[in-house]
Amino acid sequence: MKKIILLFFLIIFQITLAENESKQLETIISSINKSSKKENLRTIVNYLNYANKIDFNSILKIKINEENKVYLEFAKGYFLYLNNDFENASSLLYKIYLPIYETDNYDDQYVYYHYLYDIEKTLGNDSNSLFFLNKINSIYLKTKNINYLYYYLIEKGVCYRNTKQYEKAFELFKEAEKISKKTQNKTPFNWLYLHQGRTYLEMGDYFKAKYYYDLCKNKLIVRNYP
Repeated sequence: MKKIILLFFLIIFQITLAENESKQLETIISSINKSSKKENLRTIVNYLNYANKIDFNSILKIKINEENKVYLEFAKGYFLYLNNDFENASSLLYKIYLPIYETDNYDDQYVYYHYLYDIEKTLGNDSNSLFFLNKINSIYLKTKNINYLYYYLIEKGVCYRNTKQYEKAFELFKEAEKISKKTQNKTPFNWLYLHQGRTYLEMGDYFKAKYYYDLCKNKLIVRNYP
């Protein structure tokens, strides 16, 4: 009997935590405005990466005004992406592809393209993933913002890693490293260290993989959410 009561309270506790986290997400999306638009998607991504108790049902219950609905849809898609439901994540993200693309906000676009690229690569759609990789490059050519050249080199290196062409991957990572000091990295972790670590992990060099993962971890930014 005691075990049943304990289990009951544990379930209630878990539900409460999930509801609290969904309320925080609702607050984050509701507070999005034009002045903070450049970090809209990243803020959602950062929060969902740390919201361990939130579930899809609690996200579905979030009420948001029409203006910010596109970001709620992105949150749903990204949550599914985190949980390896790539097919449904892809369906949701493609549905809102045009509204986000039309914002002409390059920071938002990069984050968006990165996840579409990653999803397509996971699903094995190489031509689509290359389309989104080239989109990142086109953002650089249009804006001359070196951040996007940096991201393009990293993502192209990932393409080579995915086809086991590790030497070519490291050549591109080295190019990215040369210009990394000139970038203004707005992400909560170092993408270059992350992918270098993953590449060494795939190659079976666990010592070097741990070295880069530790560097990546040390770059984490702790944010205080409302």
